[in-house]
Amino acid sequence: MSLDWQEDMATGIEVVDNQHKEIFARFTLFSQACSDGRGGDELLTLVKFLSEYTAEHFREEEETMDSAGYPQLAAQKKAHAAFLDDFNRLRGLVDEKSPSLEIILNEKRVMIQWLINHICRMDRAFADFLIPNRHQPLSPHSA
Repeated sequence: MSLDWQEDMATGIEVVDNQHKEIFARFTLFSQACSDGRGGDELLTLVKFLSEYTAEHFREEEETMDSAGYPQLAAQKKAHAAFLDDFNRLRGLVDEKSPSLEIILNEKRVMIQWLINHICRMDRAFADFLIPNRHQPLSPHSA
C-alpha cells in the first residue's frame, strides 16, 4: 500500500490538504524507520509527533465543521476518536521494550487504510458541504 499522498485524495480545502500531506509524510518516515531497523527512540519520536499532530488536525477540522454547522460533525468526532484510540495502541506498542515489527507494521497499515478511506469519504463529504459545486468546472463568465 502506497504511503504517498495522491492528489485525488484532495478535499479542495488547502489547510486540510496540507495537514493530510504532512500526516502521510510522517507515516512514510515511520515506515522507513521500521524498514531500516531503526527503533526505540526514533520510532517513539515519530509516533509521538504523529499522535499529537493528528489530534490537533482533528480538533481543527472539528472546529471548522462546528463553525460551518456541518450536520455530520458527531460522526466525524466518533471516527476521529476511534482513530486516536487505535493510534494510542500503536504508540503503546512502539513504547514497549521489544515490540514485534510485524505487529507495528500491521497496525500502521490499518491506520493508513483508515486515513485514506476517511479522507476520501468523510472529509470529502465535508468539503462538498463547505464548498458547494467544487467539482463543477468554472463557467467562462466566472473567470
